[in-house]
Amino acid sequence: MKKFLGILGLCLVMSTGNAASVSLSPSSQDVLLSDGTATLDLLIDFTDVAGGTTGGAVNLAFGGSIGFVSFTSSPFYDSLDAFATFHNSVQADPGTDYMISFGSFAGITTAETLGTITVDLLGPGLGTADLSLNSLFGGFTDVSGGVTLNNATVTAVPVPAVGWLMFSGIAVVFARLRRRQ
Repeated sequence: MKKFLGILGLCLVMSTGNAASVSLSPSSQDVLLSDGTATLDLLIDFTDVAGGTTGGAVNLAFGGSIGFVSFTSSPFYDSLDAFATFHNSVQADPGTDYMISFGSFAGITTAETLGTITVDLLGPGLGTADLSLNSLFGGFTDVSGGVTLNNATVTAVPVPAVGWLMFSGIAVVFARLRRRQ
């Protein structure tokens, strides 16, 4: 019984204190194609990591009907250590579009917004924004349980011309019926 309680306690300790995530928000959105662009917030949550993390990096890959435009950093991101905090397309892993690195030697122990990603709406349909750990900088030090990466989708919806056409057709039918009476 003591052995069972000891193992159970160890499992509880290991399951808490290591939950960390990097997410895109909203996780799913519909945007009118005529808007031209959409935005996604890049969020981190290291509140449950004992002592926090000194940092890491993620890659962004875009597919389908969206393409990368820009990353606008938040005041929190700009306050991090300049040595470990940078973003560019040069150090992104092959097959990805952009890399965002962030770090603080004091440790990151909060949930924050790193910045806003703007994407082009290239055509109607589903677009994907996928996160992956950067092979050079993405180890996320001090996070033994790993980091959960939460992706996002953007659906570009064409302007509802069919609705206007249908409304116009119904209006013509009613006008002709009224004229006959």
